[in-house]
Amino acid sequence: MKRLMLATAMTTAFAASAFAANTVAESEISRFAPNVNFAALNESDVLALSGIIHGSGTFSERQSQVVSILLAEEAMQEDAQMTETSIYYMTDDQYQVFESELSRFGPDIEVEMLDNDTRLALMAVVYGSGSFSERQGQVDSIMLNR
Repeated sequence: MKRLMLATAMTTAFAASAFAANTVAESEISRFAPNVNFAALNESDVLALSGIIHGSGTFSERQSQVVSILLAEEAMQEDAQMTETSIYYMTDDQYQVFESELSRFGPDIEVEMLDNDTRLALMAVVYGSGSFSERQGQVDSIMLNR
């Protein structure tokens, strides 16, 4: 009987700590991308997102990586994808850094003329993974399809 009670207590403690860890991860992810459908994410997705969130880079760099993964996993609620409320507005310094980074891929791109959807897609590519030429192709594709 004591073993059963001990096992029950341990199971409850582990479940409570796992729930708390999930809640913390969801809270952190929501800070970078509101309107996330967490049911669409598996544990490895959450761990990858947590690694990005606690990794290096500016907030906007990490946010674009988080949003890129969420979009790839179709984990952003459809009504909320790329809406004004889900966009992080950059400070002037962050805006200048993004503009400078983007100019490496397309010196003639006028960032101030881009809509939020295009700007966010470009941020995901500029700060994402892949070789320079792969990302260049993605930037060109985004600019042609806007």
